[in-house]
Amino acid sequence: MNEFKRALIDVAGDMSESEKAIKNSILHKQPRKKKNYIAYYLMPVVVVALLIVAGLQFIPKVMDIRQAAQPTNVLLFEFLTVLDEQGKRTEEILRASPYYEMIRIIGIPKYAQSMGITITDAEIEKGTENLEKLWREIELPKALARANITQNQFDKSIAPLIIEQAVYAGKLQEKWFNDYPKMVVAIAALYTDRKAFSYMDEHYETQLTKFKEQHKIPSYPELKSLGVSGAVVAVEDNMFLLIENTTVNEYAQLSENYDFEDINAAWFMNDLNQPVKVGDYVDVKEVSTSVERIGTEKVSVGLHTGIELLLPSERAHEIKEIHLSEANLPTFNELFSRADFVHPTMANISRAPLYIVQLENKSYTVWQNKAEQLYMKRFGEVEVAQFTRYTSKKLLALFQQIESK
Repeated sequence: MNEFKRALIDVAGDMSESEKAIKNSILHKQPRKKKNYIAYYLMPVVVVALLIVAGLQFIPKVMDIRQAAQPTNVLLFEFLTVLDEQGKRTEEILRASPYYEMIRIIGIPKYAQSMGITITDAEIEKGTENLEKLWREIELPKALARANITQNQFDKSIAPLIIEQAVYAGKLQEKWFNDYPKMVVAIAALYTDRKAFSYMDEHYETQLTKFKEQHKIPSYPELKSLGVSGAVVAVEDNMFLLIENTTVNEYAQLSENYDFEDINAAWFMNDLNQPVKVGDYVDVKEVSTSVERIGTEKVSVGLHTGIELLLPSERAHEIKEIHLSEANLPTFNELFSRADFVHPTMANISRAPLYIVQLENKSYTVWQNKAEQLYMKRFGEVEVAQFTRYTSKKLLALFQQIESK
């Protein structure tokens, strides 16, 4: 990887992962703790926070950068393609990656302007100065030569876009932190990118389609998450705290010093039109999360593409809580031993639980899918026990027998 590309990644983050996250609306990264399988509750990854690839020693100090009336820019695309050429990428990714970077760079200012956000000449100059500290380490002339782009073309058609994007991205992220006090940097950056992509798709679909056809840009395969279900256990600052595959009663048993990663918990932005409330059991679609520190507090914050209310708090009593006695344990243990343990992303859990089963100071949540198979998960653990339909019927009969007593 050349020094120019490495410097961009140092400042902006590696977009090879971010683009896929934005297009697929979900990040499936491996967790940092091998024992904690939370791929769906991602660890994201790419901090595309203020892409300050701005301020070049070759660029005049004052320039008019409000020139991007079009949703695409061929020179910018070619420049970004050159930066990716030495990376270990497939031909498909080599074409798609620069395209999505181009759309993000152009899209962030357009989306910000649609929100009424403006920038000043002083902020532009500050953005320019930021790169001047970095530019001495970057071999720009070599990159331009490989892209067959002149310095004058770069100064007029590429650098201004990058500077503008950096300044607007900073302002958007500042807005997210004001609107959502529990926001963290990685999610603010991803939310900014996601908003920009949605805006571009909505307003420039025809032009973007034509550009992709002309430059043979492949589409990323569209991946869908099964979603993450759980109880809303707190609502603060336009956000709600969701604990995956649990209930409010189980949450009440936690110590105050719980670890967000250990119990798969995260704060999410609430739907201001139809806000969820404490006690609701919800399914959150296509989740991305990041664990960071706010001061001395460790916080997990997530991003989603939609919320489905599975069971409102007023009906929380429909989740039955049963206690297994010593007499029931042999039958339960024998049936439970037949389980296959799977990662939550492999389990089709998109309904409210049937039961909370208590035994020997342990708490298990029980679900049933559309195929009448039962799933069970011990509170605080990650893997899910999955049962065949035959064993599920036996377990369900046992639970119903206990419930009826």
